[in-house]
Amino acid sequence: MMQIFAKYWRVFAKSVGKLDKNIFNRVICVMATSLDFVNFIHDQLDAHCDITHKKMFGEYMFYADGRPVLLVCDDTVYVKQIPQTQGVFDQHGVVPAVGVPYAGARPHYILDIENVELAVDMVRELARVLPLPKPKRPRVTQK
Repeated sequence: MMQIFAKYWRVFAKSVGKLDKNIFNRVICVMATSLDFVNFIHDQLDAHCDITHKKMFGEYMFYADGRPVLLVCDDTVYVKQIPQTQGVFDQHGVVPAVGVPYAGARPHYILDIENVELAVDMVRELARVLPLPKPKRPRVTQK
């Protein structure tokens, strides 16, 4: 929703000839994931899975067994669109909604985190099939 608004705001502002970036940033960047929502997700899943989270650019990534499994943007939980996630939704009889977590991202499925059984099964399946992130290269200091 915010991406659509941002697109049309830019088109409108260019047609008028005035693009006040300060106003644009205040209007567009008001939504971010709240810490209360992150704690709610952690509480929902922590009893069933070994899960951690990291803050990235105002949003959060949840990890299970060191693998990135859930992306949380604007208080919405996203999972990758892969055949295994579709299979978990099908097992639970849920038709997933599709959304884009941020501008330029690929479409993701939206996960209903309040459905604990679905969320736990999704995290376990993603932890099983997703690869570990590549290790970061050590920084080379210049002398």
